[in-house]
Amino acid sequence: MKIYSTIALVISISMLFSCAYKTIPIKGTYTDGNFEAYSEKNQEEVWSNLIDFFARKGLSIKIIDKSSGLLVSDKTTLIWTFENKKGLLNKSNAHVVLAQTINPGPKKPLIPYGVFAEWNVRLKTVSGKTLVNINLVNPSYYLSPTNPIYTSFKSNDIKSTGNFERIIFDAIR
Repeated sequence: MKIYSTIALVISISMLFSCAYKTIPIKGTYTDGNFEAYSEKNQEEVWSNLIDFFARKGLSIKIIDKSSGLLVSDKTTLIWTFENKKGLLNKSNAHVVLAQTINPGPKKPLIPYGVFAEWNVRLKTVSGKTLVNINLVNPSYYLSPTNPIYTSFKSNDIKSTGNFERIIFDAIR
């Protein structure tokens, strides 16, 4: 009787693990969402360009503090992608790349309906130049448009491609 109980336990555990969601990690090398570069323009001009950029792109601002050079966006929709089997981006213009979480039933990746984050931009004068620091913060997603429950990403399940940071920097420098 004890042998049958042990076999049943082993089978139950095997079935449990075979039905678990699996995550395919990101293969490529990407940023952690922190971008730094210098502009030759003074901080006042870069600040003005930053405000203009956010206005042109229709990005809502959650925090704006000119005295400290800080601007934080509201939750913003991101262009996202997965990697292909070679570790290359499926969409080269994506802002972020996601690890794939495989649904054990159909054995297909879960597809987020929306991927969001905030952009934290800080300007600081250093040796006569303007240091521009752009950070992707609080990334989250939801799976259904009818039930938008935001779920935070685990740190290794989302990486910035650097595309959006370069768009911002190129527009404001």
